[in-house]
Amino acid sequence: MSLKNYKILLTKLLEKTLYFILGWGLIIPLACIIPKKKNLLLFKASGNNVKYLYFYACRQPAGLEFYYLTRNKKLIQQLKTRHLPVLPYPSWRTLFKMFQASAYIIDNHISPLNYYIFYRARKIQLWHGIGVKQIGPSSVREIKSMKEGRGKELAKKLVFNPTYDVFLSTSDFYTREVFSPAIKAGQFWDFGYPRNDLLFTGTTIDEQLLDTDSEKNKIIRDFKQRGHQAVLYAPTFRDTGGDPVSDLAIELPALNDFARSHHLLFVFKFHPTTRVKGLINSLSNCIEYDKGRDIYPVMSCFDLLITDYSSIYLDFLLLNRPVLFFPYDYEKYRSRDRDIEVGYDWITPGPKCYTQQELEEQMIRLLIRRSDGYQQQRREILTMAFTYQDGNASERVLSAIKNLLTEKSSLPELRAQYNDFSIKGR
Repeated sequence: MSLKNYKILLTKLLEKTLYFILGWGLIIPLACIIPKKKNLLLFKASGNNVKYLYFYACRQPAGLEFYYLTRNKKLIQQLKTRHLPVLPYPSWRTLFKMFQASAYIIDNHISPLNYYIFYRARKIQLWHGIGVKQIGPSSVREIKSMKEGRGKELAKKLVFNPTYDVFLSTSDFYTREVFSPAIKAGQFWDFGYPRNDLLFTGTTIDEQLLDTDSEKNKIIRDFKQRGHQAVLYAPTFRDTGGDPVSDLAIELPALNDFARSHHLLFVFKFHPTTRVKGLINSLSNCIEYDKGRDIYPVMSCFDLLITDYSSIYLDFLLLNRPVLFFPYDYEKYRSRDRDIEVGYDWITPGPKCYTQQELEEQMIRLLIRRSDGYQQQRREILTMAFTYQDGNASERVLSAIKNLLTEKSSLPELRAQYNDFSIKGR
């Protein structure tokens, strides 16, 4: 085994040892001493699912005590002004509430310290996307770089891999093929994602609270009101860095000329962790959406989505609109960034393009000529990916959480409660 691999193993071993000592020596004893409040829920968002479930809970009749945890001082003030429950994170008061809580609802990885703080609470993972990328310990960058062997297998076991009480999925297929092999959870709920509710129902929530790019939203809506078409380009992040503009897969001036000549608005939405900002300036028909902001409030404005390995396209299928795939770095991505969990050609129901010229040709075919040969495949993937195709995910999830806290229903009973939610395409 190489020196580099020994360093990775030693680092992971030290991390696990320190967290074990701190967790079992201090945090878990406190968690066992401090009394729990049966109906206290805490929401902490990294993605969008927790946020939309929280706002749904705010509109429901009283019965639960819950708070939104955030570092964002501006958002704290906005929520307080509207008399919505919020706590600054971190703070001593919030820490005490964390020990008291009966449920902790998140949509990204839980830290080891928080895992120990919520040792006696229900840890409910809403996650942030279904898709094609590898997840779990095998996807950790340092481990992926290791050669196959006993050292790599030991490193996987040393990675912090928590057990959740609940992990939110969207279908039996994703639970069986993607999540359950990589994620440890007591239950998997295939109730769908709260963020997708607004694709069916719209939203009446103040956009300031949704942390969306209001300036770009206005540009998009104004462009659509003039009778033109809008295209969303949402590439995923690369563990090894890079993006389609920096990698020269996209030539912006040529793309802008193409968009202008066909009356299209091209909206770039980079992944929040991508190390790019302000790449697109002073172009008439190409704009850059703030990568850290939520684009779901205007998702239904787009006539076409272009992506590569991002899970966003599966949500977009709920709108029954075409998707283009631009995996210009497919081999490099698979070997150096993330492996693909399922057959890429099968699970991506749209044309695959590898050059800008191919991309533009397919946009003309789909948007100008209206020639779409992937409708049946989109329906098949949609049915496979989503047990429920409606705007009621938040209702299902919150109701199930309430039942979980009172331990009234088993998972089969929870599913049976939603028999009346038929699978409806749009």
